[in-house]
Amino acid sequence: MKNSSPNSGFTLVEVMIALLLLSGGFIILLQALNTGNVMNAKAEVLTQQAVLLNNKIQEIRSRRYDESFSGSWSSQLGTDEISDNHIYFPGSNNYVQIPNHSSQAISQNITLASWVKVEAFGNWDGVITKGINNSPYALQLWGNGSIRFTANWGGPTGYSGSGSWNSSGTLGVNSWHHIAVSYDGSNITFFIDGNIDSQVNKPGLVFGNNSESLILGADFPGGNEYFDGNMDEVAIWNEALSATEINALYNFGSELDATENSGDYLSASNLVGYWQMNEGTGTTVTDGSGNNNSGSLIGNISWANSLIAEGSSMALWDDIDDFNGYVISEIPNYTAFGCSVKVDYVEASSGFHTAVTGPTDYKRVMIEINHKTIPALRDTFIVSPGL
Repeated sequence: MKNSSPNSGFTLVEVMIALLLLSGGFIILLQALNTGNVMNAKAEVLTQQAVLLNNKIQEIRSRRYDESFSGSWSSQLGTDEISDNHIYFPGSNNYVQIPNHSSQAISQNITLASWVKVEAFGNWDGVITKGINNSPYALQLWGNGSIRFTANWGGPTGYSGSGSWNSSGTLGVNSWHHIAVSYDGSNITFFIDGNIDSQVNKPGLVFGNNSESLILGADFPGGNEYFDGNMDEVAIWNEALSATEINALYNFGSELDATENSGDYLSASNLVGYWQMNEGTGTTVTDGSGNNNSGSLIGNISWANSLIAEGSSMALWDDIDDFNGYVISEIPNYTAFGCSVKVDYVEASSGFHTAVTGPTDYKRVMIEINHKTIPALRDTFIVSPGL
């Protein structure tokens, strides 16, 4: 006789329904957890954005907005221009000669740097050359506008390896550029306007030594190749400066104070020579490194003067309105964030809302911190003359 009692098991359909319900609940749980993670991540980004905005506001507020060094209240917005001396080399038979000094004997790690405004390029044109008959190290310019680094030309004593190497990038004529080359024992690194241009792997170079003069503006060992144009802020270190230090050097513009800013920008203790070229008159360029590597102007070199923007260096900004037009696409160490600042003159009668061509007694500063995935965060504040 068949058992007619009810079946206590589950049908296939019931099992499938149960599994679907369980999986649906699990998916909902995962979505809830994911939503929570997304909200937490977004909150962290928003917090960081607010911190960066506050930091930038405080940085701008810290500037001496009364222009106490040059007047009572700036009459125009934007960075100020300062008068800057430099040397003009008219080409052949003109150079700066610096007597030999023990500090110039650099065995391996090295950085050579200068501001240049070239009128014409020729092959091997010397910017910095150690030596007259042979050259342990030299910074030169090539005919296509590239930077050239030469090591151990002509067989100075005590060297290992020799050759010449060019940057990938090139310079234009009649415009100021900051150029630098470093060697760290493995790589020759070329910099143009504060950024790495290119690298050449060349391990094991050891620079030789000679007792000959250091030359600015000519390369005698290669056949009297002369620099043609303007030169300023020439420096040599017996270390390979980092990319960050080179960028800071470029951004500091044309008025590097090697002693005052050694902790923040450069290792002043490793300076071999630093020729600021601010004399503006006479036949001597003074070395600011402390090594007494001062040099004499030879030939028809002339002093020149031009107005340059202090804005090439935020470190030199002394007024809130110097920040007008400041834009940075990626804030260092916070690559997803950017910043922009606008400054204008406003009238009190409009509640500080209406911009005017000015000048007035009030400046409005508008700061924006943007991000790649969330809306920008903005703030505004008003300043007036006085400390």
